[in-house]
Amino acid sequence: MLVVDDEPFLRIAVRRWFERTGWQVIEASDGDHALELLAAPDARRPDVVVADRRMPRLDGLALHAALLEHHPALAARFILASGDPGEPALVAFARDTGCPIVAKPFQLPELGLLAAQVAELAPPA
Repeated sequence: MLVVDDEPFLRIAVRRWFERTGWQVIEASDGDHALELLAAPDARRPDVVVADRRMPRLDGLALHAALLEHHPALAARFILASGDPGEPALVAFARDTGCPIVAKPFQLPELGLLAAQVAELAPPA
């Protein structure tokens, strides 16, 4: 799993919870950082990408667009987290991509179930 969020305490909490449940987790502080990690020659391909909607440099929507271009299999394994999931741009994003949106603040078990579903149903990365 790749967790992309500019809030360090949230990234750490998500990483710790998912690692305790058996996931391998990579953290990125924004979309640009996530793309840098994925471009590394020895980069692990995450099962799921969970990204925040609002981040400096490259936000969640822009990250998804970049994944479509450079890592299309990961774009299908994408979960967007937002404090305003009813935002018209996000409703359109979910409709157009089929990617789920999780409302912040979320419960970690809820995110865990969603991540497992995305990993199971998406095409191989």
